[in-house]
Amino acid sequence: MTLRDLSQQCSLSVSFLSQIERGLSSFSIPSLRAICQALNVSLPDLLVLSDGPGMAFLADPRPPEITKGDNQSYINLSDTSIKYRFLSGGFPGRQFEVLIGEMSPGYHNPPTSHEGEEFGFVLEGRVKFTIGEEPYALGPGDSYHLMATTPHGYEVGDEK
Repeated sequence: MTLRDLSQQCSLSVSFLSQIERGLSSFSIPSLRAICQALNVSLPDLLVLSDGPGMAFLADPRPPEITKGDNQSYINLSDTSIKYRFLSGGFPGRQFEVLIGEMSPGYHNPPTSHEGEEFGFVLEGRVKFTIGEEPYALGPGDSYHLMATTPHGYEVGDEK
């Protein structure tokens, strides 16, 4: 697949994709989802392993196994202040993924939609979670579960 083909399938410019490929730019979660959809892979199948900003390559999914805390995959998206930790395995054919997203105070993710379901659980801090046009104040122990095709977004409070 050429960059032009990928560009047409994920609605991202050829120059932007080229910058990502060369390590000159990074991508957002919506851009990463679009790339995954165009490549017909799930987000955990496209683990971003980094030796520095923008350095990324495809990693093989892990076989089914117990994942120890010191062997979990991490993704840091350099254009956001989110660190993702994958808790679920990466075996082929899985139906869902479990991860922890650690977000910096004040981080804002505008409402977006994507395929699948989404479940969230607040470990600590405060989050204003919006589903459609309806905002919800969430704190430790609160959770949400929705069809991700419904626009949803969040804003992290001033504390972690």
